[in-house]
Amino acid sequence: MTSFSFDESGWSRLDFRLLRDGGVILYHSGVVLGDDLAWLRGEKYEVHDFDARRWKTEDDFHDDMSKALKFPEYYGRNLDAFNDCMTDVEVPIEGGMAIVIRNVDAVGLRDGQFMSIILDILAGTTRKNLLFGRRMLSLLQSGTPRIAFPVLAAVPITWNPKEWLNSEREL
Repeated sequence: MTSFSFDESGWSRLDFRLLRDGGVILYHSGVVLGDDLAWLRGEKYEVHDFDARRWKTEDDFHDDMSKALKFPEYYGRNLDAFNDCMTDVEVPIEGGMAIVIRNVDAVGLRDGQFMSIILDILAGTTRKNLLFGRRMLSLLQSGTPRIAFPVLAAVPITWNPKEWLNSEREL
């Protein structure tokens, strides 16, 4: 199953336009975000809505995410474990999933780097889900109209699977 068809009529779909640009999208206006969420819900997207103002500590973040996304009891409550558990989150085949983080500019953990790490994980998870025809979006609302984040989910150039090990390349 593919996420979208080559039929041009689908190119104007909101989810197509958001995923085309990476799937991690910024919003300033709560009204615009609300309109887009209404459209996504109408298209059977499962929406998980978070308010980052609650994340005073990393534990607050892990509490919210693990509860809403139903992480297993053994969840390690660190960013590596978050990355691992996001791989296992079941994104619905019909519609998709939207993770909404409101007030994304309120998170100052790890000298301001915490949110960039989270967003990198979400961007990578979006790409992995698209491989299986599943649509996952991360919609970020910020009260700061000039907020910017670094490039997300940069993919390194890697060796092919048959030559991945150094020993396979005679090293």
